Amino acid sequence: MKKRKIFVAGLWIIFLFHACVKEVERPLPGGGQSNIVVECILTNELKKQEVRMSFPYPQQNETPAAVSGAEVYVAANGQKWDFVELDSPAGKYVSATPFAVSIDNEYELHILYEGQAYSASTSVTALGLEEQENWVENLNDSTFRISKHVSSFSPNGQAMYEFTLMWHPEADSTYVVKTYRYLLNSLDVSNIFAPETEEIVFPHKTWIYWRKYSLTDDYAGFLRAMLAETQWQGGFFDDEKDNLPTNISNGGLGYFTACSVLSDTVYVP
Repeated sequence: MKKRKIFVAGLWIIFLFHACVKEVERPLPGGGQSNIVVECILTNELKKQEVRMSFPYPQQNETPAAVSGAEVYVAANGQKWDFVELDSPAGKYVSATPFAVSIDNEYELHILYEGQAYSASTSVTALGLEEQENWVENLNDSTFRISKHVSSFSPNGQAMYEFTLMWHPEADSTYVVKTYRYLLNSLDVSNIFAPETEEIVFPHKTWIYWRKYSLTDDYAGFLRAMLAETQWQGGFFDDEKDNLPTNISNGGLGYFTACSVLSDTVYVP
């Protein structure tokens, strides 16, 4: 009889917990259009540089609204480059004339939007010319992957790698995949014990376009915080959640930086 009472009590507890479950809509803290989010990486390539601006996500899984109608320019060493807004995609601004950054200058970003002024400054870290590294790792006779050693600890230079892979599984179809890897000089337990991520496997006859970006210490710190909130979450030693650092003034979000870039193309026959 005692066991029967315990069993019935357990059923009542399960029923009560189940009856209390309901869907709750929680707005993201700080959501809405109170701040702007700035994304800008200037490079040492002679081209029209880009600035992207949006508002924070109002709710999870929603598309952020673009910032339109802002005045944007970059200044350095007595020079000024104005940026113009594109019709599409919304929120993208490009320099009216091409320019390239150099390691000798300090660069300032200035944004004026609806009477609010935002600014940020950065410098450029040199990127040493290295011997060609072997990015491709053969898994078997027919498939390959980008080697995992690219994302590792480095006591010397820090860098971000951007890989764009393209192949044609059939004559009338094309696969394009983009992935990033990072070299940071911080040794993070959450990175060492990070959860497994989806592996990008590609076949023979794949083109790999890779770009290596130099990182300032401040921007590397921003990337490390971003990785701790995303790719490194779900492991044995998660970092405590926090807002990402920013160098945008006046309550702005995001980051403004400048990088030296090294790029090349690899073909996997």
